[in-house]
Amino acid sequence: LPKHPAVYLFHPSQIDRSLTGTDDSVVYSLIPSPRGYGVENYEKVDFIETVLEKIEHHHPGFREKIQEMKIRTPNDAQAFGLYQGGSFGIAPTIRQSAALKTQAKPYPDIDRLYAVGASVHPCGGVPVVMMGATILVNRMEQEMGWKHEFSDDPERVYQM
Repeated sequence: LPKHPAVYLFHPSQIDRSLTGTDDSVVYSLIPSPRGYGVENYEKVDFIETVLEKIEHHHPGFREKIQEMKIRTPNDAQAFGLYQGGSFGIAPTIRQSAALKTQAKPYPDIDRLYAVGASVHPCGGVPVVMMGATILVNRMEQEMGWKHEFSDDPERVYQM
């Protein structure tokens, strides 16, 4: 695990006060960590403490304002079904970032082979993966000449 982790801190209740219904705040932090690292308990390796210290450095008094904290780790992501707990795809390296990720049609010379998911452009995160799936279906419809028809029959979704 990194000694100096990157920390993305998001304070959505600054934008939408209805998230709490009170004067309290909701804060979300995302800390990229390696998938498949094999850490059973992140508290035992003091990683959570390292993250809190970094946040506290930039936002003094942060820790004393915490009323409730829920921690999700790559272990939780793996239990949810993400390969080795990798929330942002199989290999989130600089060569697997944004437009450099595998494209929806990774091998243009192989007819009807497509890809979608967290490791495929436009990237990870459930909303973006769902958007990527929609973009891919639209592309497949165009390339294959499909016309989408709504049907009550689940076996007959597309008409060629």
